[in-house]
Amino acid sequence: MLYSILLAVASWKKSSIMIFRPRNEFMQLLWIVVLLLFQHAPACAQTAAKNVDQIVYVNPAHPQASDQNPGSQALPFKTIGRAAAAAGANNANQVGTKVLIGAGIYRESIDLPKTGRETDAPIVFEAAGEVIVSGSDVWTGWQRATGDNVWVHAWPYRWGLAPIPSGWEPYVKLKDIVRRSEMVFVNGTPLDQALSHSELQAGGFFADEKARTIYVRLPEGLTADQAVVEVAVRPKLFWASDKTNIVLRGIIFQHASTALDEPAVGFYDSSNILVEDCQFRWNNWGGVGFGRSRNITARRNEASHNGGTGIGTWKTRTVVFEDNENSHNNRRGVKGGFTGWAVAGMKNLYMHEGIVLRHKSNDNPTHGIWFDTDCENILVDESVFCSNLEIGIYLEASQGPITIKNSRVCRNKHYGILIANSARVNLERNILYGNAPAQIMVSGYYDSARPETNWETGAKMGLLAEQAAWMHNVVVGTETKQFLVSTTLSPPLWRYFVDSLKSDRNVWFHPQNSTVFQVAGGYRGDFTSWQSTTRQDGNSVFADPRLRDPAHDDFRLHPDSPFWVMEKGARGSTR
Repeated sequence: MLYSILLAVASWKKSSIMIFRPRNEFMQLLWIVVLLLFQHAPACAQTAAKNVDQIVYVNPAHPQASDQNPGSQALPFKTIGRAAAAAGANNANQVGTKVLIGAGIYRESIDLPKTGRETDAPIVFEAAGEVIVSGSDVWTGWQRATGDNVWVHAWPYRWGLAPIPSGWEPYVKLKDIVRRSEMVFVNGTPLDQALSHSELQAGGFFADEKARTIYVRLPEGLTADQAVVEVAVRPKLFWASDKTNIVLRGIIFQHASTALDEPAVGFYDSSNILVEDCQFRWNNWGGVGFGRSRNITARRNEASHNGGTGIGTWKTRTVVFEDNENSHNNRRGVKGGFTGWAVAGMKNLYMHEGIVLRHKSNDNPTHGIWFDTDCENILVDESVFCSNLEIGIYLEASQGPITIKNSRVCRNKHYGILIANSARVNLERNILYGNAPAQIMVSGYYDSARPETNWETGAKMGLLAEQAAWMHNVVVGTETKQFLVSTTLSPPLWRYFVDSLKSDRNVWFHPQNSTVFQVAGGYRGDFTSWQSTTRQDGNSVFADPRLRDPAHDDFRLHPDSPFWVMEKGARGSTR
């Protein structure tokens, strides 16, 4: 409860930092204390992880390793799955367990199902060395076939096309390649999947379910008996349901043959979760997912090169993500032109009380980060969302407040920040640079509110873009057709939005075009027109912000930047 209160208070305070400035020493001290408490709040799972009663060892390299062993250091288990079963039994008896995993590649699935006998005793899975949990097996016995370096192997699976999730149709039409689950890796490099033998190219594979045969066409000069050929055969790598005080630390999860819209690693109906220093990579669809869970901390993880979403959350409360990265995701989806609807580098659906600190989400052929529907008390700070194929930061149908601050949003191909039917969006001290076709887009239903329901309280909401605050940002367009601000709202809803907008002390700039502010009805104007129309940005300027070298990702401001001139003026105005 204390953590929830601190998170809500700190989120509100942080969201108001540029608008509300404490004017006496007592308030400033109180403000600092709240922030310090807030920074140390997400330690619940980590504290629980220290309270283990027993260490269980897994070490397949040990000469006497066996799943028939007691799991001691002298007689360790051979598989993580066996250790997980022992940890689950301990949990039922209120015995906290750490599973210490020796270095190696573990070709298995780990399952912690709901048993009805769960307790709060912690379960910790920790790597001692490089630990890889893999959904693939090494296949040998390939036979050379006719064709240019084509090799064949029996294929025992008939997975077919993954079902389209409920509610997607008729809005989404998916090509077959998006619904496949097969993956093959040669010497660690993924092969491209063909859907027919005639499409098979060098560096590709085709799984012929009817003929029960798989074909791989290797690059010239490489033979199957010279290579390590790994075939993905397990759809899930780690699954925990209805657990409390559970930790994953330092483990690599890869090559899961996950079906459409499923993660390789999942936590559901769980609480006090800590995931740190892990990697979720090269899985067929999602990397890691959290559903109907609370008190989640994830730090220093990387979820990249997955077929769909890198990190996904659904109906979560009290979430802290810090120092994570999810880049180069949606590699399967993009093959079929599926770059939105349900995928992003990080996709958050129904998140209450969430913090994202020092996050990187770059080069995803989809959105960078997406807060989708009924998201409230959200803070994104010191993060980077650049060069994504779609939107850098997508804020959809959420009541807020959502604060994006001290972050960089650059070179995204379909808007920098999209505010769609979302209220109380605060943009503070960000750099928005070179996003097409606009740095900030305000949209939603053309002339009405979007009806939604709070997933926790059941309260009905009519959501509009309103009560935004844009303060102390640097907003720069780089191409002729790029807007700084754009909208698709009807004139009445646009007027409603700007009447509740607080925007000031921003640096706006476009080196090639001055009419870069688009208002309702498609009308575009210059900065002076924007000021008079919105009655905002009275202390802002339209001027070159003097970024050091943005072409080489140096977005620092020169000492003579007009931004610093405004900062000096802002400080002086509060004395």
